[in-house]
Amino acid sequence: MDEDVAMNVRESPEELPEGSSISPLGKEDGLPCPTLLTDIERPIWVLPVIVASQFASTSLWFAGNAVLDDLTVDLGLPDGSVGFLSSSVQFGFILGTLVFALGSVADRFLPTRVFMTCAILGALANLAVIVAAKGLAGLLILRGLTGFFLAGIYPVGMKVAADWYGNVGLGGALGYLVGALVLGTAFPFLLRQIKQSWQALLIEVSVLSSVAGLTMGFICPDGPHRKASGPKFEPMAILHLF
Repeated sequence: MDEDVAMNVRESPEELPEGSSISPLGKEDGLPCPTLLTDIERPIWVLPVIVASQFASTSLWFAGNAVLDDLTVDLGLPDGSVGFLSSSVQFGFILGTLVFALGSVADRFLPTRVFMTCAILGALANLAVIVAAKGLAGLLILRGLTGFFLAGIYPVGMKVAADWYGNVGLGGALGYLVGALVLGTAFPFLLRQIKQSWQALLIEVSVLSSVAGLTMGFICPDGPHRKASGPKFEPMAILHLF
C-alpha cells in the first residue's frame, strides 16, 4: 500500500508548486503540507487568557449557593430553597444553550465578543440579587438569567479554543478549560471562607467575571480556524436523530 501512495505522489507532480518536492514526512521542502496544516503559530499567552477568563466567569455559577445560608435569613427563604436555586441556574443554562445554538450566535458574531457580553450581563444579573431580589421568586429569576448568560461563557470559551487549535492540541486545551470550569464553580465557596458579607462576595464574583469578559473581548483575537458562519439549522434533522 505504501508503494501505491508513493506512485501516486510521483505521478502527480503538477499538484506541487514549481521547484518543490515531497519529503518522506509528507511535506514540501521547507513548507508544511497544505492538507496537513498542523504548525499554526499561536501566541503563547492565548490559552492562559482563555483558561483564566473561563475560570473567572464561571465563578458566577454557584455564587448564589455559596451564600444561601445568609440569603435564607435576609430574604426569609423557605427550607429546601437550595434545590430551587440550583435548578433555576441549570434551567437558564439549558435555555440559553438552545437559544445560542439555534441562533448560531457564536458563528454569526465574534465568539470572543459573545463571551465578553455574556460575562458582563451575567455579572449584572448576579449583582442585581443584592438590590432586586426581595424573595424566592425574584432570586430564582435572577439566578435563571445568570444561567442563561453562562451559556455564552462556558460553551463559547470552548469555541474560542477550537478556533485557535483546530484538530491539533485541541484535546489538551479543552482539558484545561474543563478544569477551569470545575475550579471556577467552586471558587465562591473558597471566598465564603473569608469573613465577609454575602453582598461583598457577590460583588467580588461579579467584578471578576466582568474583568474576565473584557480581557477575552479585547485581548484575545480570533483564531485562525474560525469559520465565518456555521451550518444552517435544519429542524427536520431532529427527527432523523430519533
